[in-house]
Amino acid sequence: MSKRLVSVVVAMCVFVATVCVFGFNAVAETKVEQPVSEVVVSASVDGATVARFENMLNNNFVYNEAFESDKAIIENSILSLVNHIDDGQIDKFLTLNFIANMYGRQVDPNAAVYEFLPADEGKFAVIPKGYSVYRHSNLVVKEIDGGYLVTSEMTVDSHDGVGEKVMVESIFVPNEGSTFGYNLIKSEYTVSGFAL
Repeated sequence: MSKRLVSVVVAMCVFVATVCVFGFNAVAETKVEQPVSEVVVSASVDGATVARFENMLNNNFVYNEAFESDKAIIENSILSLVNHIDDGQIDKFLTLNFIANMYGRQVDPNAAVYEFLPADEGKFAVIPKGYSVYRHSNLVVKEIDGGYLVTSEMTVDSHDGVGEKVMVESIFVPNEGSTFGYNLIKSEYTVSGFAL
């Protein structure tokens, strides 16, 4: 009987030791797998500026070649002001003012006038369409000649339910005349085949 008792005690000790070893390893592995993300920032850039750039990017719908088209800038800027749309129209002055402050651009308002969708005086007609929501997380903010280069990870929550993440490089330049203090003059995603 004593041999049986000793065997049971030894087996329990081995079992408890095994559980403890594997249990501690599982806890250690869980802690290791959680990455710590930190924004890499040039020494000359303060936290408020980094936050401002991220806020501007989260209100931006203009990417890549859209910066070259007055029509695309107007249509995509309207998405930034979606809360101000009333009865399928948005105030023209509000939209043009946003574009001047955000992008430092004067655009031709006639570029977004449509014969098939007339608008009241002083308004832009808003073309009904689905749109994606973009959320940026800054990864690198670097001072460059005449401005700042910001690399961010953009999460795309598509209106059709298919989401993904892409890398975006944006350039900001200081502008004391802008309510933002800066203008976003370029923003390009780096994944080919991604349609905005």
